[in-house]
Amino acid sequence: MKTVPIPDNEAERLRALYTLNILDTQPEDVYDRVTRIAAKLFDAKMSSVCFVDKDRVWLKSGQGLDTREIPRSESFCGYTICQNTTEDIRSRIFEVPDASTDPRFVDNPLVINEPRLRYYMGFVLKTTSNANVGTFCIMDTRPRQLDDNERDILIDLGNMVDERLKEVDIASNFNFYDLDIASKVTHKVFAEMDDLLKRKGINLLEWRVLDQVINTNFATPTQIGKKLGLASSQVSKLLELLEAKGLIRRVRSIEKSDRRLVKLECIAEGKEVWAFGKRMGDQIVEKIRI
Repeated sequence: MKTVPIPDNEAERLRALYTLNILDTQPEDVYDRVTRIAAKLFDAKMSSVCFVDKDRVWLKSGQGLDTREIPRSESFCGYTICQNTTEDIRSRIFEVPDASTDPRFVDNPLVINEPRLRYYMGFVLKTTSNANVGTFCIMDTRPRQLDDNERDILIDLGNMVDERLKEVDIASNFNFYDLDIASKVTHKVFAEMDDLLKRKGINLLEWRVLDQVINTNFATPTQIGKKLGLASSQVSKLLELLEAKGLIRRVRSIEKSDRRLVKLECIAEGKEVWAFGKRMGDQIVEKIRI
């Protein structure tokens, strides 16, 4: 059996994973919902949210699986986290159409023994520091291959897990003894901000995109998507909404070197909404700290 590759930044990756304090924690419905939906939606025998530890792959959530961890040396997810990801969110996908004919997995115990895996597709899960700490994946006992539309759906589900993971990552910086409490606090901040922002005709996700427009010079939808863990197509739709609401505009570059470059610029109304959201967020966090 081939040796599972190790990322070049393994030490930093493990530090980021351990900072989450998520290993060996209790199941959470937010993860279980996604794996249940994935298993049904893709008619897959198995689906899971996994985190790749030093010598094991630990399952935060698993459908169709009777174990909470497997040796890293036998894992498909160990390959997934070695993906050389780019701004294209599809680069976070690792697919094995038929493991029984793939030289990397043909003699893997999970392939030659139960559950006799044949198909695998994993989506890299990242922390706010861009570390590849785990995967959201589906697996099957028959060879198959997803089409582009199905891949996009899997990416959307993966992004849901990614967003939750980033909440946990942010919460870990609150220095609370109980990470579960800290995670709930972060969720409370986001929920209260969302309610307050709706008075301004905007939701939290739109505000976060607006925040990127204000704080990034000449950002493309792909770049914003990478920052927020969203597909560039989703960011493009959100930008169109913000433009339609009169909060941003597109301005062509005046630089002679590239006048094709279009800048996303926040106009006065947008700056007012952004400042309101920033102020409300700061007040909510301060209230919770007290």
